[in-house]
Amino acid sequence: MNGNGIGRRLTATSISPADFPLGSPQSRAAARALLSRKNALSQYDADALTLYGGEVYLNACMSPDYQHLAATAAYSRGKELYEQRHGPSVPAHLDLHQQRFSHASGQFELAFGREPQAGDILLF
Repeated sequence: MNGNGIGRRLTATSISPADFPLGSPQSRAAARALLSRKNALSQYDADALTLYGGEVYLNACMSPDYQHLAATAAYSRGKELYEQRHGPSVPAHLDLHQQRFSHASGQFELAFGREPQAGDILLF
């Protein structure tokens, strides 16, 4: 418990959102700081994500090639982190959304935040 008997203090900063009135700017700032520390990556994890994302730029004519990179522990860690954030990759031929996608449906999604349904009209 912290000084006012509510919640726990953060060990790194000894500041908690519970130290401030509910909804106050200080409470919100403390909550944002707590979340940013929770989501922060170590240098190794950031590098692993970079390696995983950069694999598409390697081809078999390069040395080391993508197969050598895919065999490393850092690549495996980058893939794990990517899938935690974005979910597993789905091949395009198995993605139902991709099969329904057209330029017009993409524009509709940008405008309205959802897939078009029968009867929807996209106007200028």
